[in-house]
Amino acid sequence: MNVRLLRIGSNCGVLFLDNFPLFTTLESDEWKIPAGTYPLRRVESPKFGECFTVCNVPGHDLLRIHWGNTEGDTTGCILVGLQFGKIRLQSCVWRSREAFEQFMEALYGIAETEISIEGI
Repeated sequence: MNVRLLRIGSNCGVLFLDNFPLFTTLESDEWKIPAGTYPLRRVESPKFGECFTVCNVPGHDLLRIHWGNTEGDTTGCILVGLQFGKIRLQSCVWRSREAFEQFMEALYGIAETEISIEGI
């Protein structure tokens, strides 16, 4: 499975699976993962259950792809959604739990792959 995050703003992006743009993303401006290609490994998180961790990010660990709506829901992690939105004038993603379930279903049976992060 080809996983690619294309950033389209300071903290917003689009997540592609096999070159199809399927999800919106939100990251923290403060803890953004540097552009590059990283191992993406399925793990069991105490907070989010089964999810994927972005591995080998310099200076960071436990960076996950998970559900959440605002920057307050992430400290370096990548939030997935189905729509962009605003809450109190701040960027957010909507329908995140639904998007996360779809993301995990799309990667069903995959224990490890890579994520390519591009853009701003």
